[in-house]
Amino acid sequence: MFQKVVQELETHWREGTLFFNQPITDDILAYVRPRQTCQAGLREGNVVRITKIPYQAHQYLQETDQTRKRYLYCHCGWGRDSILNGPPVSAVFCQCSAGFEKQPWEAALDRPLRAEVEKSVLKGDLFCRFAVHLPSEIVPQP
Repeated sequence: MFQKVVQELETHWREGTLFFNQPITDDILAYVRPRQTCQAGLREGNVVRITKIPYQAHQYLQETDQTRKRYLYCHCGWGRDSILNGPPVSAVFCQCSAGFEKQPWEAALDRPLRAEVEKSVLKGDLFCRFAVHLPSEIVPQP
């Protein structure tokens, strides 16, 4: 899945087309290629860890201010606005994004799964990471 993500981004880069309303630049490709958690997720045992491409990736990669960087990463309009303008939105709200990230896995496995927010820009992290827990009958534990 990750290779398909990279290929899609490379196609947008070559053709000069937009990926979710943003151009794909050399620096975005350099950011994504070593991050196998990005978009597709990386399985570690019975957990799939997933990160997103920053919402405004090119600006995010250029930004040095930590608050602005968190703002540029966030995909949620409500969360993004609270980072810059307040009042603070609880990171519990990021469970919505965790639910979004687990949907493809639930569809593929035809069962409900548990997902959690491991990192969140609303908690002060510079990126968000979600963990989707796969059942032991699918991925046996050692």
